[in-house]
Amino acid sequence: MNSLINQINSLIQHRQLGEAAVLCDQFIAAYPENATGWFRLGQIRQMNCDFDGMLDCARQVIAKMADSPAGYLQEIDALIHGGRADEAVLKIAAQEERSKDDVQTLNQLADFYTHAGQFEAAGRCYQRTRVLWPTEPKVLYNCAASAIALGKLDEAEDLFNQVLDTDPHDYDAYYNRATLRKQTANNNHIEELLSCIKDGIRNPAGEVQVYYALAKEYEDIGEHGKSFASLRPKARTGVTVCCVMMWPRMWMPWRLLRIACQVTSLGTALPWMTNRARFLSWDCPEAAPLCWTGSYPPIARWTVWAKSMILPCL
Repeated sequence: MNSLINQINSLIQHRQLGEAAVLCDQFIAAYPENATGWFRLGQIRQMNCDFDGMLDCARQVIAKMADSPAGYLQEIDALIHGGRADEAVLKIAAQEERSKDDVQTLNQLADFYTHAGQFEAAGRCYQRTRVLWPTEPKVLYNCAASAIALGKLDEAEDLFNQVLDTDPHDYDAYYNRATLRKQTANNNHIEELLSCIKDGIRNPAGEVQVYYALAKEYEDIGEHGKSFASLRPKARTGVTVCCVMMWPRMWMPWRLLRIACQVTSLGTALPWMTNRARFLSWDCPEAAPLCWTGSYPPIARWTVWAKSMILPCL
């Protein structure tokens, strides 16, 4: 059994979905009372944009594992992706009642509420996770994103500060915090950003986020030369950078993303586990190769510009 599951997982990971689906059918036939085959088949159907088929698989999982949240979460996901948000909200509320102190499930439900446009309900779930896990940076980050959606920008800034106090290498938080308001000469984060750069940034994508945050804050206080200079290191490296914004981060089929580089172009998002886009790099007037720009699971970072490196397509 475990060997077959591992084969299915490997094929899904490498996006060999047809072969993975065949093995799922074999697994279901061999182990009819085990929900794993149905769950993996649901994932495959989601990646193929077959959301009705995904929903059928999720309900098979629920029938075989009624006490587990896995089937219910997959069912909600299928409804949201299938455009049935009203039905999804009812299912989310029911699962919220069942979840009690399950931090991971509550966090996922908050994401679903966000996708369905239920921002206050999402905030409620995120706050429940914060009570249960008060110092976890990812929980604090999601609470900050929720606060932004509700227009509570001062609260969001305070939460981003808490994220960075706990994890100074959460480079998203530096940039997102910088975008919340216009910085002033007496109230900014420039010294903190310079200290972060001096201490060393662990990955190229983090460099993009921190340098852009620094440029934005310098721009806010009228230091235009320093702002421009903050962007030059990235230009000299020849690294290709993109900015992606979701309205919100819905992961819906063929949702258009705005890909902003030195030259801005439009890319097209593929659904589910990855977004792919053709875009123009700032050092080349011709279209770059097809690239990956994101991965599942989605988290509540949909309210702000998300700076990310373009990773070569495997």
